[in-house]
Amino acid sequence: MKALIVCNNNERSRLAADRARELFLASGDEAVVTEKGPSENADLCVVVGGDGTVLHAGKEAALRGIPVLALNTGRVGFLTVPEKREAVGVSQLLRNAHRERRMLLEFGVFGADGGLLSSGFALNEAVVSRGGISRIIDIEVAVDGCEIYTVRGDGVIIATPTGSTAYSMSAGGPIVAPEVSSVIVTPVCPYTLTARSVVLPDTAEISAKVVGLGDREATLTVDGDAPVPLQDGDRVVLRCSDKYLELLAPDETAFYEKIKTKLFGLS
Repeated sequence: MKALIVCNNNERSRLAADRARELFLASGDEAVVTEKGPSENADLCVVVGGDGTVLHAGKEAALRGIPVLALNTGRVGFLTVPEKREAVGVSQLLRNAHRERRMLLEFGVFGADGGLLSSGFALNEAVVSRGGISRIIDIEVAVDGCEIYTVRGDGVIIATPTGSTAYSMSAGGPIVAPEVSSVIVTPVCPYTLTARSVVLPDTAEISAKVVGLGDREATLTVDGDAPVPLQDGDRVVLRCSDKYLELLAPDETAFYEKIKTKLFGLS
């Protein structure tokens, strides 16, 4: 087996990555440690770090069809194996792992003339939001061509179930279990009492169009990457991708254990 071990550049993650590499080598497997995302084919991608590291490396692995085992050295760790379980060894985790399929969103950005400006994939969420300080914007949100509301506020989040425990949750959106194939649309600080988070089926096509921008600024941010400027009339169209992240978890209850310990503070 060939394993790519991706870590961030802090000392703790590097030590954990080196330890994982030694375990693979001791089992007669090939293992390479890198600080970049998967750039070659492998049988397994081991990501050492927090959720941010998993988002970036995991998305690249998903596009290559490589399963991911994530070892936690970050703070939150919704996508990672809890630290107390790392001690049992990578090989045991692999033997007993529950395989989760985490959906990806594919998106395209279209200009006011209908031309495609850019495209890509999101594992957590895509956020259309204001670019300036204290200046709200208007975003027309439509599902399968039917406008459901215009968000006047700071922006709108289109999230996967994986992203439901991130920015969407902080903005008042629901927590959705990873195995529920759906898309969550959550307004950010809407200037109304009627714009609410909506959970949609994975067959839905969602569009978010920036309207009446004037001299204000709007941006698109995907999975926490650098924001991309949007112009008046630009439209972001999203749908569920046929690609997915295969995430290895200790067992089927791992997600609910994390909700209990990380969100409710229970042991």
